[in-house]
Amino acid sequence: MGLEGLSKTSLELGAVVREEPGWALLASLDLPGLGWRYALCYRDGGNSSAFVWGALDRAALMQSSGTHAPFTLTDFARRRTMVSPLGFDFRIMRLLLRCLLLATMLTLFGCVWLRLLEVKNQLEDFDDHFKVVSTDHFLLEFLHPVLYADDFRELTRMEPTRIETLPKGSRWYVLFEKIDMNGKRDPDQRDLEFVLGFNAKSRLEIWDFPPPFLAAAPPQFLEASLRSLGKGEIFQDQRQLKVDPKDLPQIGAELPNQARVKEGLGQPALELDHEDGRLWVYRYRVNTPHIEDDEGSRRIAVARLWFDPATQTLRKFAGKFIGLKLSIDYRKFLSAKHAAHTDDQ
Repeated sequence: MGLEGLSKTSLELGAVVREEPGWALLASLDLPGLGWRYALCYRDGGNSSAFVWGALDRAALMQSSGTHAPFTLTDFARRRTMVSPLGFDFRIMRLLLRCLLLATMLTLFGCVWLRLLEVKNQLEDFDDHFKVVSTDHFLLEFLHPVLYADDFRELTRMEPTRIETLPKGSRWYVLFEKIDMNGKRDPDQRDLEFVLGFNAKSRLEIWDFPPPFLAAAPPQFLEASLRSLGKGEIFQDQRQLKVDPKDLPQIGAELPNQARVKEGLGQPALELDHEDGRLWVYRYRVNTPHIEDDEGSRRIAVARLWFDPATQTLRKFAGKFIGLKLSIDYRKFLSAKHAAHTDDQ
């Protein structure tokens, strides 16, 4: 599985280099005056991934594009050693270029970004890398952990509500306190508390979704959403991952209705009619000892749910939690037969 979505938003290696299945260009560096272009390529080889870097003579690239087929990333991997037309030994320059390219790549993408890409690859082979345990909670177990505890800090720019030290790792609690439209604590205190379990190497092993959250995101839909992320396309400039509806799994579960959502999440902070249906708005404030919040809005989490006015079943969910935006249209997960049955209710 190549990262074509990533390569589309990356720096290009020139028009004469074309992509092919399994390969993606991560970064390139042009050296004006020397006629060299230095590049880093990525290949996913099933259960393992490989990075290839090197430099190529621009003249050789152009010659390859003249009467022959375009120069491919596989060709680049085979010819990654630089050959100087002037006869100089460029081994020292190669080393410097590699260091410079690595620094450039880490600046552009960051180690966290690369680990997130690895998680995305794991999601495509979901059953090989994850295990789901669904009771009153929804537990997502990472069989081959990749993300670190510090990755959570870097991505969210905040500290968890509290940390529990364990003999072989730690457990982080992130509490979202339910509030009304004026920012006051909700009297029924239907809070959301997510729990992250890290092993002795500080890698994420378990993500625990609380029961109230499952009222709006039932286990079958939540698991289907997670599985679909592996087939999504990355838009690096917007830091988004989008999944084509045709790649969504079809399931036959019942859509949650207003009664079930209210039982789990309580009374919404706001109800109103919307062009997409009856809209319920829930507001939360994350309980944290520290958060980077220059605009004063990152502490506030908002969940919006649209219901079919006729059947009172949930159509769509959109949320924003500590800078992370997500949107799920539940109708797109239903098989045509089940969707028709739901509409007839």
